[in-house]
Amino acid sequence: MNKCEYCTFKDYLGKEFIRISEIDGLNQYFEIQLIDSVENDCIILLIDGTNTNIEIKIKYCPYCGRKL
Repeated sequence: MNKCEYCTFKDYLGKEFIRISEIDGLNQYFEIQLIDSVENDCIILLIDGTNTNIEIKIKYCPYCGRKL
């Protein structure tokens, strides 16, 4: 896993953050997670929404913003 040399953000890995937003007059439900992807050797931001599923490789530390 790519790790930040300056800080630890392991406390955030695997936890769900839930957000409900109104988009076009409809409620959209989102679950957001940071996942340690062992097979890809990286951290992935996973956004699982009502109509969307997105996986984004994290190149910068989500805590301090420095490059991993």
